[in-house]
Amino acid sequence: MEKIPTLDLHGVTQDEVFDRMDRFLRREEANGSQCVRILHGKGTGKVKEKALEYCRLTGHKAKPDRQGKQPENPGAFLLYL
Repeated sequence: MEKIPTLDLHGVTQDEVFDRMDRFLRREEANGSQCVRILHGKGTGKVKEKALEYCRLTGHKAKPDRQGKQPENPGAFLLYL
């Protein structure tokens, strides 16, 4: 199975989310990546909320993070570039 490039947002503040995602997605798009994983954790949900807001504003579509028949990972989502 191919390794999916992953951005880990654990420990990142809400104010840092847009910048981190922007830099990561620009790099991965330039590298030709077709899919990336965004790890936001479960916590309070504030980082996830900010990450999904970034996706809405930039036109990226977030999809559930599932591996095969595994249940959805509630602390992550996938983006197809």
